[in-house]
Amino acid sequence: MSLTCVHGPARVKQRLVPHMFTWINSSIEVLLILRMIRVNEKLRGVCEGRVSQQELDETTALILDWLEDIRQIDATGQWAWTVFEPIFEARNAVR
Repeated sequence: MSLTCVHGPARVKQRLVPHMFTWINSSIEVLLILRMIRVNEKLRGVCEGRVSQQELDETTALILDWLEDIRQIDATGQWAWTVFEPIFEARNAVR
């Protein structure tokens, strides 16, 4: 089972995301869950054995990279980046 279900940023691709608000909100939800897994021992215990820490880190890094890219073209993406950049210390908490 692979948790890495997101793709890297679309910096060089045309952005044809019809429901940007929905994608950003879904990404926010996943980031919140991933952060809670990182800081909560009980949630971490539930994930151990099912999903590797590497997969969690890769998924987090991909979502943050995508949000960093999207913030340039979408106000909700800018807001999300402003909120999550300090939480994840600009990806230093992941790498």
